Amino acid sequence: MRTVRHALLAGGIALAAALTGHAVADAGPGPNPGQPCGNSTAVIKGADGRTLYCNPTINGRFAGNLVWQLVP
Repeated sequence: MRTVRHALLAGGIALAAALTGHAVADAGPGPNPGQPCGNSTAVIKGADGRTLYCNPTINGRFAGNLVWQLVP
């Protein structure tokens, strides 16, 4: 019974993390500037170690889409 409760708890935590946009674990390199992102408040280290933030584009065909941008 305890194992079932632990499995349900772990599944609930993973679901909550996915719904709120929080990453559970990511061992890969970070994103590059211009790649799409999904959380407008996110800040992360990029593939080259520079700090990136998720921000909407200002102009162009896809204006308003969220992409990773370098911190000024």
